[in-house]
Amino acid sequence: MQIIVSFKSKSELKLKTYSNTTDMTMEILEGKTLELYKPVPINVEVNAVYSKYSVYPIKNINFGPV
Repeated sequence: MQIIVSFKSKSELKLKTYSNTTDMTMEILEGKTLELYKPVPINVEVNAVYSKYSVYPIKNINFGPV
């Protein structure tokens, strides 16, 4: 089984969680007996970086009348 988690940040951010500071946990529920196992903390490390850039046309390019 594969679980995919997406993280979308609106600003630059560095975050590293530890077992005692994480808000993400995985709970396993056994299908037949509906037994819920002890939650397991999921530690994550996030480094959201945004680069600022500009795109200019190469010199001597004429786009003509616009």
